[in-house]
Amino acid sequence: MGGEVSIGCDLLALVATVGALVQSHWLLDHPPGHRASAASAWMRRRSEGYFCAVLGLFTLTTAMALPARSAAISGLPWDRLGSVLPEVLQQTHFGRIWLIRAATVFMLWVARFALRALRFRPGFAIFAAFCLAVEAWGWSATGHPGDHGDLTWAVSVAMLHILSAGLWGGTILAVAVVVSPASRRLDALGAETVMRFCQRLSTGSALGLALLVATGIYNAWNELGNFPALWTSAYGQALAIKLGLIAVMAGIGFGNRYLRIPALVHAYRTHGLADEVVPLQHRASRRLFLAIALEAIVLLAIMAMVTVLVHTMPPVAMERMTGS
Repeated sequence: MGGEVSIGCDLLALVATVGALVQSHWLLDHPPGHRASAASAWMRRRSEGYFCAVLGLFTLTTAMALPARSAAISGLPWDRLGSVLPEVLQQTHFGRIWLIRAATVFMLWVARFALRALRFRPGFAIFAAFCLAVEAWGWSATGHPGDHGDLTWAVSVAMLHILSAGLWGGTILAVAVVVSPASRRLDALGAETVMRFCQRLSTGSALGLALLVATGIYNAWNELGNFPALWTSAYGQALAIKLGLIAVMAGIGFGNRYLRIPALVHAYRTHGLADEVVPLQHRASRRLFLAIALEAIVLLAIMAMVTVLVHTMPPVAMERMTGS
């Protein structure tokens, strides 16, 4: 049970780190030459603090993934893994991939401080995106998609699936933690900044959801093999629950994109007396961020189901094993 929780937390931390990067370097970023206000600088510091926090969590879960998988491979309890960890690292496929993941996390921390000192934000964003793509590849290559090799189409699609989950769900989680608690201070950011944030959030969420659905369909068919397996196998039933939760989250996101975000943008475009406009802005932002908080809760339930799927043998793999 501890190993399953560790692996689930590792994936959640990866998705959250992708979302934190998107938020800090795109959603809340400013156009070149734009002078940020004090409120904008404060929000950016909150965003960068959140990025460091989730990157720290991801570092911890990456480290814990090694003993968790080693315990599963060897069948030994955690307190007796010291003798087998070197063997797992040197002689197993997971160990070799884990070394690449660990090195990538280390390089991400080095780049975080080095490029920040040089004030080269675009360079860090590009390098961090590359590192997180490597992490997503490593996660996919050590799961069900990597059964037939590390550089297969299945691994590539699974990698894109994780990254799209970060672009959609990870960003929602970041906004729920960083922006939602400060929603009543949005008016201090200025109408232009708020509207740009809303438009980018809507665009990024729509793109992430589209990629998630497309890659999810491929992954589902690749692992199920046939449609009846969706309800006749344990893997398919867990997948069906995951799909239902994604549909709920997508429904909330649909309301955000076509109802609540346009309402917030309209509120900030409205001209009139402050005592008339400000309550309208606060009401629209409260509705949006309450919906985003609900999306974040559903995302956690989705990640729990993903953990179940990772530890359940897909029907296609079961058929190959039994020879039927």
